[in-house]
Amino acid sequence: MKTETWDKKLINDVGLKMPKKERDEYDQDALNKGIEVELEHTDNEELAAIITAHHLDEFETYYEALDEMESKLRGEGEGEGEGEGEGEGGEGEEGEEGEIDEEGDIPQKIADSLQYGSIYS
Repeated sequence: MKTETWDKKLINDVGLKMPKKERDEYDQDALNKGIEVELEHTDNEELAAIITAHHLDEFETYYEALDEMESKLRGEGEGEGEGEGEGEGGEGEEGEEGEIDEEGDIPQKIADSLQYGSIYS
């Protein structure tokens, strides 16, 4: 089976670094979700895929965490799911890497990856 490769000319022309893996080595659901998100910023699907790959290289659940953060900022999802209500479930437990804490703060790793400089050479 042939490995799907990145558009190296586009990567060089735009000044991006190569993603760490080939396109077909990424979780395809995460890659497709990320491409959909990044297409808000460009009409070039290949560029959106490359940017998505960089985010996934830094943080495998980047787009899940982004959804959580955006929902929290919109005030959606409060009181839903595991540990609903004040003080229930998770007290004294460390959250999973990448979870948004109770104050709505996003992990530094996500905040750092939102800086465009982290994906440009």
